[in-house]
This record gives sequence, C-alpha cells and structure tokens, in this order.
Amino acid sequence: SQIILFFLSHGFDVNKFDGCYGAQCLYALTLSTFDRFFLEATKILFDAGARNRTTFYVENRGSSTPWDFVGTEGSYQDTCEHNHSLGNIYEAVYQMYLAVDEGRPYNGIDTYESAVGKKILKVVAGRNDDKQIFYSINLPNFKKENCFNDTLYFVYDDGCLITTQYADFWVDTELSIDNGVDVSAYFTGVVGETIKQFKFDHRSVVKGTMRYGQPITTIEMESGYSVTFSTNFGDVKNKERSAYFEIKTNTAI
Repeated sequence: SQIILFFLSHGFDVNKFDGCYGAQCLYALTLSTFDRFFLEATKILFDAGARNRTTFYVENRGSSTPWDFVGTEGSYQDTCEHNHSLGNIYEAVYQMYLAVDEGRPYNGIDTYESAVGKKILKVVAGRNDDKQIFYSINLPNFKKENCFNDTLYFVYDDGCLITTQYADFWVDTELSIDNGVDVSAYFTGVVGETIKQFKFDHRSVVKGTMRYGQPITTIEMESGYSVTFSTNFGDVKNKERSAYFEIKTNTAI
C-alpha cells in the first residue's frame, strides 16, 4: 500500500490512456497479494480514480477486466480445498467492484475477519421474491434443513457480516438494509452473542470425472455456540443450488 501511495503522490496517473494504467494496476493486485491488504490497495486505487476496464495485458488475448479476474480467482478459491479463507477475501474485493459499478459506497467493505469481536444484534434476510426464506431439501443425494437462497445479514452496532447462497462472507459498515425480514429466531446462541473466530473446512463431491468443492465455514461464538455454513454445490442441479446452516453448542464451554 505504501508503494502505491508513493507512486500516486509522485505523479502516477491512473486515468492515463483512458484508464488503462489504473486498470492494469488493479489487475496486478489479483496476482500479487493474498490477504486483507488486497482490499486496502484496491481502495487506494479506487480512491485515486482507477476503474474497471479492459487492461493492456489482456487486450491482445480477448476482452477481460480486473473484475473478471477477481471473480474467476475467487470462484476457484471458493471450491479449492486448500484456502477458503482466501476465497472469502476475493469475495470482499468482488463486492467492492460491485459497489463501484452500482455507485454505492465501497470503503466500508472489508473481509470477514473484521467481524471478529462483534456482538450480533439481529439477523435479517434480504428478500428477492415471495418464496419461503428457509426450507428443507429432501433429495436422494442431499437432505438438509435450513437451506436458503436469500442473502443473510448478521447485524452489529457499526455494520453487518453478510453471506449468500454460495456460503461466502464479507463485511459492510455502510450498507442500508431495506425491506429485510428479521430471522433472528432461527439463530439462537448467535443473536446477542459475540463472534469469537472463523474456521474453514472442505468437502469434495465426486461425480464421474468431475470433482466439486464445497466450502465449510464455521463461526464460533463466545457463548459456546457455533453456526456452520456450506453449500450443496455438486450434489444437486444448478436450479436447486443453495446454502444451508447448522447451529451447534459446545456444552463444555
């Protein structure tokens, strides 16, 4: 980040050549940093005026943008058994690009890690349609309760932790939640309690020559409860794809 600030303060123009300079810098970040500094550096470039557009590097190979690369790499990490934490960092950066594209504030977006130590006040579901928010799936290869397709917002004093039907996580401190449905009653042991830590695991589903990866994210609360999220990716047809959650308690705590 300090290197980027140095060049910007010494005349580097992200808008040069119709924004290609800034876009090339954004693209370079997708290959050079793999932690929360990815967000910090991206925000610095966005603040300087860098925007998503086709870069020099890929113009000779087809039309691709930094946002395309963030989404592609994030999707790969999301199904790769080695680093779901990194997949969630890419997801936070992806959400920053989306906010810029929609003209929303992006500086309040952060990785899931910033939710540690926050006390959850309520859980709100964002509605996309009139269907039931939580439901059961009872198929030959997949039987689960508490499946969902709506975005869930774990609201705390100065922001919210967000997850979707892909079981990915990020934080936003500037998001206004309108027309949401309070689903706090489904999250006993989570609402009113403080997030202690996140843990990641993986499940592989093999069908013929195809291997599908399912991220498993567990949010441990200081209360001793934990809530685990995963997806049914690979178990069902795309139209039935969803995330689901399970709440457990550690009676030893």
